[in-house]
Amino acid sequence: MFELQERIRNCKTMAELDALRLPIVKASKGATLAECNDIQYVFRKQKNKIKRHGGVIKE
Repeated sequence: MFELQERIRNCKTMAELDALRLPIVKASKGATLAECNDIQYVFRKQKNKIKRHGGVIKE
């Protein structure tokens, strides 16, 4: 789960974030509710961060 959260945090564009939707669903199958909530929180936070930067985070 933690490596998936790290992959979400490293996304710089919405396309990269969307590409992780399937791995997130697959990882959620055997996860606890708390782990799923953590993943959703990190995903939402990163999505909003990308939107604030105009769709692409430049670093």
